[in-house]
Amino acid sequence: MLPFVHARLARYRGLIEASNLLAGRALRQELQLAESVVAHLHHCAQAYQSLGQSAVESRMLNLALDIHAARHVSARRAAQDGGPRPRELERAAVVAAIQASAAQLQADLQHDRQLIATAREMLSPITLAALQKQLLRPRRGRIGHAVADAQALWRSVAADDDLRLPCQRVGMAVSVYDVQLILQELLEALDAARPQRPTTGRREAIDAGQAESGSARRRPAADAGDEPG
Repeated sequence: MLPFVHARLARYRGLIEASNLLAGRALRQELQLAESVVAHLHHCAQAYQSLGQSAVESRMLNLALDIHAARHVSARRAAQDGGPRPRELERAAVVAAIQASAAQLQADLQHDRQLIATAREMLSPITLAALQKQLLRPRRGRIGHAVADAQALWRSVAADDDLRLPCQRVGMAVSVYDVQLILQELLEALDAARPQRPTTGRREAIDAGQAESGSARRRPAADAGDEPG
């Protein structure tokens, strides 16, 4: 099972993209589409198996079985009539499978997006308090210490007496890995909102202007010494 909400979101996005491509092929009424849709449904079933969602896994496999059944009925009718295999029943099963699987993926994607949004709302005041207590230090949009060890980073914040309970609530909603990513996003946003210091190029221009001004003040005295006595 993938415990990271961000990892699940990436998996859902990839499957939804594949589903959209299949929907486009269905609109063009491409032949041999059933095999591609069945393969896609098996990929979806494997993904939900890795997520520990056996009920949705079974639903995806049942959609694939519906396509196989429609193809079997169409082939039997063609054998009885002695003509080409009718594809209306098969096409209807393919379209229904694409729509049902896409709806499931979209619903799960929105659910996990809401989890991340809720966790971000909970983490915003925690992040501000941790910054004030110097438990976190933004540095160029990234966490300045323990960036490679998400658990140590989270413990450094959750160990604070004032933040322990809010951190426990966030930990019940998402994983430590998700917390680290959201913290980095929040710190990047705070870092971007701070006034920027002068850049190196601007500092060099200021220094050059000051040097030129000093030379201009010294030049009249030098010129006066060059006049004939």
